[in-house]
Amino acid sequence: MDRRDFMWVVAVASSKVASGCLHERAFREPEGQEEVEDHARPIREFVAGLDEGDADRVNSALHPEGEVTPLSQEDAEEFGGAGWSVGDVEVVDEADDRMVVRAAITVTAPGGVDSRTETAEWELRRSDGEWLIWDGGPGELG
Repeated sequence: MDRRDFMWVVAVASSKVASGCLHERAFREPEGQEEVEDHARPIREFVAGLDEGDADRVNSALHPEGEVTPLSQEDAEEFGGAGWSVGDVEVVDEADDRMVVRAAITVTAPGGVDSRTETAEWELRRSDGEWLIWDGGPGELG
């Protein structure tokens, strides 16, 4: 994938998340980590779903009443193939029923030719006691 193709993938991903195109969950812990903090789970799940091109996994991280529209499988498959990863997830603001977190999201072109890292903020809210993505993400970046 050349730089132009890579930038297209990043642009499509950002625009779909920004436009909103983007229960019990089968959550896999990041390799080498035994435990993931509650506030990091939805972000890691969302990004892992993008990496795998798996709409069900992406959507499992979304609050059912939130501002982010669930991603179709067709759209999710467009994101698969690029290497998606998430760095540390830090809490920026917290209340009983909502939380704002910040994370560095990295997209790497197939073959590791090029990568881009952006910092994104996400608003999380509880649903059945679990923190899920209400709004935000890479598409909110300026």
